[in-house]
Amino acid sequence: MRSRRGGDRFLPPRIDFPLLDSLFSIHFLILCPVAQNRLANTPSPYMRFSFNFILHLLGFGVLVTTLLAGFILDRKFRSEQNVDLKLYVGGIVRTIGLLSPLAAFILFTTGIGNIYNRYADSTTSWYQEGWLVAKIMVFVLMLLNGVIYGPKLSRSRMNLVKTMRDNTAPADPEKLLALINRQLTLFYLVQTVLLLLIIYLSVFGSAKHPGAF
Repeated sequence: MRSRRGGDRFLPPRIDFPLLDSLFSIHFLILCPVAQNRLANTPSPYMRFSFNFILHLLGFGVLVTTLLAGFILDRKFRSEQNVDLKLYVGGIVRTIGLLSPLAAFILFTTGIGNIYNRYADSTTSWYQEGWLVAKIMVFVLMLLNGVIYGPKLSRSRMNLVKTMRDNTAPADPEKLLALINRQLTLFYLVQTVLLLLIIYLSVFGSAKHPGAF
């Protein structure tokens, strides 16, 4: 491409990525701010290169790891016959659960940064994007379910098992334990569905897919 010199300012060649545009969505492509300036009045389909986006992905990884590890250890807790080992596994579950608020904090703060990076140079507001509003609502619901409902069930189950070990359990402790286990199964099912919905909205809900939202 020939550049103009002399009285005119040097114009660098424009680089297009048609193949990448069709293959990757907003959450899986990180380009420099120059690429964002290609769209002046619409939200760019690219994220600015930043450590904020990397931290967002790391927070999401911590969240997935916490959910998966909690589910696996929950199954181990149920299958363990030794009460002391059962309580030990339950303690590990509660320790891993402490990572959930950390993951939520990372995702929340870096999510705000991602919104700024995406809409800072755009005349479109973030709340005009239906997919983004839906994603935030699902995330808040998942956060509340994970911070309030899950730990409450885990504490109730641990306390019940301790009373069973000390022979101070209420009537029909096995029945109560089975009820709590069913509620925890429902908890993990709801969290998994919400997580998959967040992934779907992240991948297919961007402005590159206007047919969805």
